[in-house]
Amino acid sequence: MTYRSDEQYIKVGELSTWLGVARSTIYRWTEEGHFPKPIVLGPEKEKNSTTRWLKTDIEQWLSSRPREKNDD
Repeated sequence: MTYRSDEQYIKVGELSTWLGVARSTIYRWTEEGHFPKPIVLGPEKEKNSTTRWLKTDIEQWLSSRPREKNDD
């Protein structure tokens, strides 16, 4: 995967506000494979590591979502 230097990275709090869902929902969706995986900045297992989502990944995910809910 290639990352562009002008790519925007989004914190979970910003993502939560943008999508109108709780942080825990974002993490749950990610765990379940329904949401783009974040990028881990720093050593993966260390406390001082941080995660960010690529804005383009989120925009692609949003554009692939259904426009209305089906009750089938």
